[in-house]
Amino acid sequence: MKDEDGYDEDDEEEGLPLLPAIAARRREARTHLLNLAILSSGFFCIFFAFGTTQLLESSLIPGRLGYWCLASLYGTMCVSSLFLASPVAKALRERKALVLGAAAYVVFVAANLYPDWVTLIPASAVLGMGAGILWTAAGSYITAAGANYAEAKGKPPKSEMGLFNGIFAAARTWASVMGNVVASLIFIFGDRLGGEAKATKVLFYLFTAVGIAGVLVMLLLGDEKTFAAAAVVVEEKKSEDDTDDDAKAKAKTKRKSEDDLGEEKKVVFNMELVGKKARDLVALHRDPRLFLLIPLFFYSGYEQAFATGDFAKEVVKKHLDLSSIGFVFAWYCLVMTLCSALLGRLSDTVGRRLFLAVGVACHVPFYLFFGLLWPSEWVPEEVISQHPLSVYAAITLLSVGDSCFTTLPPILMSVFFTDNTEPAFANHKFYQSLGSVFGFILGPLITFPLKILLLSTGLFTATALMILLDRRFASIDKA
Repeated sequence: MKDEDGYDEDDEEEGLPLLPAIAARRREARTHLLNLAILSSGFFCIFFAFGTTQLLESSLIPGRLGYWCLASLYGTMCVSSLFLASPVAKALRERKALVLGAAAYVVFVAANLYPDWVTLIPASAVLGMGAGILWTAAGSYITAAGANYAEAKGKPPKSEMGLFNGIFAAARTWASVMGNVVASLIFIFGDRLGGEAKATKVLFYLFTAVGIAGVLVMLLLGDEKTFAAAAVVVEEKKSEDDTDDDAKAKAKTKRKSEDDLGEEKKVVFNMELVGKKARDLVALHRDPRLFLLIPLFFYSGYEQAFATGDFAKEVVKKHLDLSSIGFVFAWYCLVMTLCSALLGRLSDTVGRRLFLAVGVACHVPFYLFFGLLWPSEWVPEEVISQHPLSVYAAITLLSVGDSCFTTLPPILMSVFFTDNTEPAFANHKFYQSLGSVFGFILGPLITFPLKILLLSTGLFTATALMILLDRRFASIDKA
């Protein structure tokens, strides 16, 4: 019989008093919560530094270097996410992979102290490789911690996933908001620090120190057993409660054989797993649902590259000032977070078509204004400089639309490809990163109106194919 916390009174059958058994399981549950807090704190530090660094890259670094380093970052991330992240994360185990991936972010942030081709391009490539490893390991670690916490509470393994993922996502979001605000404050008081150049140095020294702190925090992470390991432990525990010696021996033999298999995989799985992942990724393109979603993935990545690169440099910095970039994009991150949560709730009752409708309704007027009306005789170029709130209005439209186009694809991947999630999400990340690469490469090469035209074309194409998918192949509401 279980108490209100889900703990079983039959624990007394193991020869232990009831209260110590419950206390032990509660201590175990707190350990998993502590691991989540450590992971979230580490990510807060890392993305406090990196999120704002990425945003300022095209604005602070003169010429095309800022765009090129972001293009190389996302280009390398494409390769890493597809073929290297999962094998490396499995070989190192989650804790070491998290530390390695976090260190790659610090390398990139520190390289901005001495911005040059020989520092930023290699650092971008290092980060591209490390980012895939970090996110693969983080997903595995959070899943394991949530399942183990639920087990300690006597609940189903998936029952606490929302809590763990929600806390983790909130930490990363607030890191971006706080990092942008701090950057803006440093540039506002830049004159007291000796000018913009000195303020920039102070900013990146601060970000590097915070990033290093994040890596050190990651070193405090405890081990979390995976689903497979947990299953072996449960089966062995059941066998020990059994009076049959053969059952005990069988469980021990199974554990030994699985451990041996794990050791074998450490030696031989690298190339085999890379090849298998490549075949799975290609094979999934035979599914028309994935094929029709590719333009949406690409548009999502391209549009985010436009927001953090082109809009920050050519609208916010040019017509306001450098210190305004952080405040504007702190608002951008905050609106995205709130809208993702609100629309996610509403979509459960109204349907997932809501994401597409709201996204189009927000991005179309944004493109109409910047593509047709500004600058013109009706809306002169100086209007933004004279009315700073117009920038916040524009970024609000952009962020609400972004929240739709970044939230909808992962949901569709989960419901369309329930039995094939890993290659599905890898394809999503690949095409989204490819869109970002496209945006950052074109950034310094084409005019602002042409960028708006390309984005409008991408939105139209993605929307048309989403409607075709919904009408002819698979309903996005009923999936």
